[in-house]
Amino acid sequence: MTESKPTAVESYTACVSCHAPPPDNKPLSACSQCQHAMYCSRECQVKDWPLHKSTCSKYFRLVARPGAGLGLQATLPIVQGQELLREPCALRCPNGHAARTEEEAEALHKQCIADRFAKLKPKQQQGFLNLSSWDKFDDPTTHEKTLHGIFQTNSLRLTGEQDEADGAVFLGFARMNHSCSSNVHHFWRSDLQKLVLHATCDIAPGQELMVNYGPTEFQDTAGRQGHLAETFGFTCQCTMCCRSSGGDGEDSIDGSDTRMRELAQRSLALNDGAYLKQGNFAEALESIDACLSLMKQQHVALGKHKQFLDLGYRISQVCLKNTTMAKAYLQQELNVVQTCEGATSPGALQLQQQLLAMGG
Repeated sequence: MTESKPTAVESYTACVSCHAPPPDNKPLSACSQCQHAMYCSRECQVKDWPLHKSTCSKYFRLVARPGAGLGLQATLPIVQGQELLREPCALRCPNGHAARTEEEAEALHKQCIADRFAKLKPKQQQGFLNLSSWDKFDDPTTHEKTLHGIFQTNSLRLTGEQDEADGAVFLGFARMNHSCSSNVHHFWRSDLQKLVLHATCDIAPGQELMVNYGPTEFQDTAGRQGHLAETFGFTCQCTMCCRSSGGDGEDSIDGSDTRMRELAQRSLALNDGAYLKQGNFAEALESIDACLSLMKQQHVALGKHKQFLDLGYRISQVCLKNTTMAKAYLQQELNVVQTCEGATSPGALQLQQQLLAMGG
């Protein structure tokens, strides 16, 4: 991973589908929707659509990041809460398979991936094969990428009762790189059967769209680096992980780690119910507000604020019977969900109904 300035992938001297120069030196034609992808003919554009549609947007384009593969770069100003992408699965498989041994289960998983891959259109197959793969999954004999390795490296575990047993690869989303202080939130909409992406802050043209690969719990720099190295095989070099060393100022690595450790300790105490068991409701709310403040200072992914706001709402409403305070937490939670998941998402609509029921 690197924060080097990305450069455009699209070549305006060759068709992005067939890679041939324009016939008779005629100008290439741009995709009418994104104005980024260039084609030598209508036939090439139609042929490329199954692959291009995953990154077709006037707000971002696929770019090369020196020494770090590809990424998505903003081409127009993007505002907080703006929906950026709705993408269906390209390849979806169950996360587990009934088998007598782990070896048999892995063999069934590999076969499932191969069978689903064979059903993709040629351009989708090409897009899938172009994705990165952690070398630990490479073929031990040829040392080449495998379908299983590409799936394991790029797949997301889906959520929701109907979908949580499956993992899936999204050709557009798979091009997004990681940052511990991400600017985009991804969310699986079971009702749409699509992955939806929203900007969690304003993004200027030229900035890269970044998502958070994890970990789900709060960790200091060493903990995050260890998780990413073990799970994905890379060393994160995002702005949060590359702060200056020494000192305890806001921009130092020591100051950052101190805040993350405090956040982890407070989160653990809130989640294990210690405050509630002892009836320390006011202290719990104080700790919740401290967590929200620490996350804001650290630029922690906005989606992680939701759990604390929901807990603040429940303590205020159920334990303290303070409707005014409960409504304030619920309104903040609604704002977060609308930003991260969309104003018409099931979660946002449910929170709106709760507020209305409380006279909000």
